Amino acid sequence: MLLPEPIQIAASACLHELFPKWMSQALIDQRRTVRPQGNGSATIHIEPYRGVGTTGKFYGIVNQCCHIAQLEEAIGKYSPVLLNYMATPGSSRKMEVENLVIGWLKFMEANQSTKDISTLIAEALSNFSEILDKDCLTCRMVTALSGISLPDEITEIQLDDNLVLRKLTVGELTELGSHDIYSTSANDPLRYGVTSCIEKLVDLPLKFSSDSTPLPYEANNMHEEVIHLMLALHVLKPGRANAFLTSTFTDNSAIDLGGTTTSAPIQLHPHASFEINLPDIEELLSIYKSLKECKRSEVIIAAGRLLDSEHRLSPVDALLDSIIGLEVILNPSDIGELSFRVALNYAYLDSPSSRRKRYESLKSVQVTRNKVVHGGLNMSSTNSNLIVEHAEIGKSCLRDALKRFLVDPMLKDGPKLSAAFWLDRILPPDETHG
Repeated sequence: MLLPEPIQIAASACLHELFPKWMSQALIDQRRTVRPQGNGSATIHIEPYRGVGTTGKFYGIVNQCCHIAQLEEAIGKYSPVLLNYMATPGSSRKMEVENLVIGWLKFMEANQSTKDISTLIAEALSNFSEILDKDCLTCRMVTALSGISLPDEITEIQLDDNLVLRKLTVGELTELGSHDIYSTSANDPLRYGVTSCIEKLVDLPLKFSSDSTPLPYEANNMHEEVIHLMLALHVLKPGRANAFLTSTFTDNSAIDLGGTTTSAPIQLHPHASFEINLPDIEELLSIYKSLKECKRSEVIIAAGRLLDSEHRLSPVDALLDSIIGLEVILNPSDIGELSFRVALNYAYLDSPSSRRKRYESLKSVQVTRNKVVHGGLNMSSTNSNLIVEHAEIGKSCLRDALKRFLVDPMLKDGPKLSAAFWLDRILPPDETHG
């Protein structure tokens, strides 16, 4: 749906006059700009930028435009709904002609490159018309990740049809760490080893109407995507990875929603470190896909416990988390002696030659766990090294079990383990007698 021609003519006249003024406007806002220099170092500068103060001042310039009254009159006559309310999920905003013009100018600035002003105006008005036609605009949701480093040869990994894991550019890292000089809070991506992100495109519902009621809130799936990725990474191998913060960008939209919206940090750990190597990528994609498709709640819970155990500062907590995860995934559905059956089921996930070693390995971890729970062992004990050692073994056992339940065709789609899981592997049932 194209804007009526009288609106396009008036809008074009306004933008021809205002865009040069927009680009040459003195920037009165200032921010601390953090520029990464490599190897975790950065330089900090105080620089002018287009913030709330600068944009607010330009509203006065818009009001003085020779053609603004003509534009407002044309909109009022041919498409008055544009000067009512613009509703998005969870919010509603009264629109004025100045709001529309500012949105078009921001789009033109973001897409200017080497294009002439007439081409930019045509693209801005066309983009605006497409949004009106679809009743939605496309946003970029970007979650910066802490601790994750990708191989030098790889710039991005396609996790799903509309989701990529990629490196952040120097410009993105600069924006992420820069803040207005009057801001009371500041994120520090360098401190937390932020070099990568996951990104997806999201269609944000939007509607112009005389009704001031916001559209129903539709929770985006970015949080779910982040959780699945964090679980998949920690099932893949040992390490610590975090979600730093999520930002929503509308920089390729001719409708101004007020700039970038940014969430608070989701998880932070000062010692996050997770290196993804080239041989890891295929297995990561397999685990990620399996977790997204997994319908077994015990597998998801156990993967969450592994994630928790990797982020614990205390080996005691890491040990307890890993054993709880193993109990969740390996405890049979009927009532029985818990630790024995968990260890036995873990042993029988592999071939006969390794079962004794697997059983004894997990059993020793369970013994240490019981001593910790019942007060016979703590980090002050003379043999406290057992806690640290067995916490690592516990996480390794849980990671091994999760990979099998996510990848092994015999386990991934089956029911919860029964009491006969290990028995059937010692004494196979006689199928001829039922």
